[in-house]
Amino acid sequence: MVSTSRVINIGLASLAGLAAIAWQPAQAQCNTTAWTTVTGAPVSGGPAQGVRIYQGACGLNPVNGAGASLVEEATRHSAEGGGGAPFIARFFFYAGITGANPVVFRAFSADVAGTQVIQVTHNPNTQNVSFLVNGTTQSTAANSATNGKWIEVTFTYNASGTFTANTRSVSPTAVLTDIAGSITAINTSALTVERVQLGNVAGGGGTGSTSIDEYEASRQVGGTPATALTPMCRGNVNNDIGINVGDRAAVTAALNGNFPAANRPDCNEDGGINTGDRACVTAMLNAGRVCS
Repeated sequence: MVSTSRVINIGLASLAGLAAIAWQPAQAQCNTTAWTTVTGAPVSGGPAQGVRIYQGACGLNPVNGAGASLVEEATRHSAEGGGGAPFIARFFFYAGITGANPVVFRAFSADVAGTQVIQVTHNPNTQNVSFLVNGTTQSTAANSATNGKWIEVTFTYNASGTFTANTRSVSPTAVLTDIAGSITAINTSALTVERVQLGNVAGGGGTGSTSIDEYEASRQVGGTPATALTPMCRGNVNNDIGINVGDRAAVTAALNGNFPAANRPDCNEDGGINTGDRACVTAMLNAGRVCS
């Protein structure tokens, strides 16, 4: 049987919409109109608007505090993860909240209301990520999700099977070092995913702010299961075939306010675009770092 997959790419860097295989997303816009529902007052934009970006020109800063601030998508998810077909997703959040454990992602079994299926929480005290699935919580190791850095979250959900998840962040002291985290597999229920929320989902308070960018999800439509999402190559700023002098030039362009859609200029992933990112790329060049 021919294998096909549908990909939902809600690139908060572009906030352009939901790109599926065989059709193109709308022109990139710094707004939240691609999402079904917006709660609170999340701010979309780029560095000029004080919004952190992971990729491209735009990102989303949820407004933090007692009230929830998030975006929700409920129209393009439909029974994700059921029938032996895995639901695979990835997104990035900036770990900038202290004094509270922000919930940055939730998934539900229905477009309206429904049962919570997945919850993702960051703990700034232990600097790790917890995943709550079917009443069971598993966490990555302490110090695997660095405060003040972008955290990459990737998971695979199989209804009536297992949930697995991985995280990645950058060492606070060595830009060449990526810190990987993973959890013990969690047994799931038969519930499927039909609605997702990203942002400061639970409104748990604390100080500081988080950011969300580059949500992507895929599920099997037919044939073999959908393949895992391709890892992002840190340091490959211009998104070409590898890390080279072009990436240093791309960081310089970003410093001057030029953010092409495919670029990831925040090499050290500290939430800002500055000369430290150019130094990060230089360190990778000197170390002979390549994209795997």
